Amino acid sequence: MYEVFKEAKEAKRWDEQRKCFLDVEGNPAIGPKTVDFEALVATIPFATKYIQRRERKNNQ
Repeated sequence: MYEVFKEAKEAKRWDEQRKCFLDVEGNPAIGPKTVDFEALVATIPFATKYIQRRERKNNQ
């Protein structure tokens, strides 16, 4: 994650509208100091449930 941010910063891909650096695909690149890792980890169970439901739906 840091490598993407570092590369975007070095390439000076700043998006004034979103107030962030962008990766090569135009997605926000976030520095490690701005990431709330506890919030990120808390979303994992929700993402897992979503993926499982989607897989079940596609297999029907």
